[in-house]
Amino acid sequence: MGELNQGVCFSPLEGIVRGKIPFGTIWQVRGESGAGKSTIGFQFMVQGLRRGESAVYVACDEPAARVREDLNFFGFVSDPYEREGQLIFIDTYESSDPRVVCIKDRGDAQEFLYVITRAVRQMKKPCRVVLDSLTSLSAVYSTKEFLALVQDKNRLLREPDVVIMDIYLKGTLEEAGMYALTNAYDVCVDLFFPDERGGVPQRNLRLHKLRTAGYDPRPFPCCIKRGVGLVVDKDFYFR
Repeated sequence: MGELNQGVCFSPLEGIVRGKIPFGTIWQVRGESGAGKSTIGFQFMVQGLRRGESAVYVACDEPAARVREDLNFFGFVSDPYEREGQLIFIDTYESSDPRVVCIKDRGDAQEFLYVITRAVRQMKKPCRVVLDSLTSLSAVYSTKEFLALVQDKNRLLREPDVVIMDIYLKGTLEEAGMYALTNAYDVCVDLFFPDERGGVPQRNLRLHKLRTAGYDPRPFPCCIKRGVGLVVDKDFYFR
């Protein structure tokens, strides 16, 4: 089992963060389309599972069966972890798969919160929770209702042995709503393609908020490597 005193081990942020990010924190990842949002969510979950931690993956954008296929393409087979009860998928779509926990009505905030909270509480700890992506849920609620849903979720799930990653598509929420959301998180990561004149756009990762330690706020180039996830060029500014 992962050691809580080692903090949350996550390779894309190593060398960017000065110190440890503890469990009990809630992370926000915002990214442009194709920038690697789901990849970083998979990577976050898989690195925890391989350390002996448990994981809950909430599939909001596509059915859990499709998420498994995406994980296989990523280079990770989820079946052994599901059989051992180390990994649970929660589906916001109807599913006949007995391995999947279903939220029947994604527009019912109480059901959404109850199902996720119950699943997380029954998992062995430490536990990583990934919600990919909350953007699709934001279309079901008013801005006020959605902000309340996120805040209630964070309040219910915040535990010293749980870490949560919420994923968002950039530019889909109004500016005031996104600012309020940012205040609800301890860690905020942006994935984006910077403006370039010519050449192939290069993915960048930027950590722009961290309450628990010092960090380098500059954008770092990164690429996606199958079987690994995001590989960040930590030496970019030291060449």
